[in-house]
Amino acid sequence: MTSKNEFEVRAASYAQEAVRRQKQLAQDSGYYPETAAKARLLSERGGKSRASAFRSKGGGSGRRGYGYDNEGSKEGLATSKLGTGPSKYDPQPVDNVIGNLVNRLGWSSVLSIATIAARWPSIVGPSVAQHCKVETFENNVLVVKTSSTAWANQMKLLLPTLEKQIAQAFGENAVKRVIIRGPQAPSWRKGRLHVPGRGPRDTYG
Repeated sequence: MTSKNEFEVRAASYAQEAVRRQKQLAQDSGYYPETAAKARLLSERGGKSRASAFRSKGGGSGRRGYGYDNEGSKEGLATSKLGTGPSKYDPQPVDNVIGNLVNRLGWSSVLSIATIAARWPSIVGPSVAQHCKVETFENNVLVVKTSSTAWANQMKLLLPTLEKQIAQAFGENAVKRVIIRGPQAPSWRKGRLHVPGRGPRDTYG
């Protein structure tokens, strides 16, 4: 009987020592039970623990076990620091993602030219499209280059009709201005020096 009692006494002392060490470890880590002993310990140390600082921000009250961190802990659905409203981390539609990527990489003007050039034959007709090409499209200004001066003059006469067709295809404010340009004449100047004069007489188209 004596040996059994000694064993029980030693086991109880070991358990008490283990509990004491766990309490000390929890207190050293900044977690305390919400009791009067906690208040006395905090006043002796002259500051707030990390756990009490979290609770002072609006955490719940009540007895909590050791090691309990009630930062952002509530019953029900879990919440984040971003709240329950829309966030930039939410899934985005593919159109928005691609649009933002195009704008960030500076591809918007290139894609606009490609879109207009692809639909150009259906707007002006296949025969006219062979002699009038889309050159640039920037800041809602469309520049069309013709194969000859005669075609440039003809397109300038048909400019009101062309603008109406473009508005029907892309919208009223998509293209605000259309510029018709003829072919560029080659330069006959060679080298640093040249003789002043009128140059060759040709319209090149």
